[in-house]
Amino acid sequence: MPTAYVSALETMPTVGELVANHTAHVTRTKYEFRW
Repeated sequence: MPTAYVSALETMPTVGELVANHTAHVTRTKYEFRW
């Protein structure tokens, strides 16, 4: 298995967490602005 492929698989969960955190932050910010 190529190293690049393994690195990509290892990075995916981190990217997923970043996206989830960003989405949660944007959602929270929208609700704060609404008040």
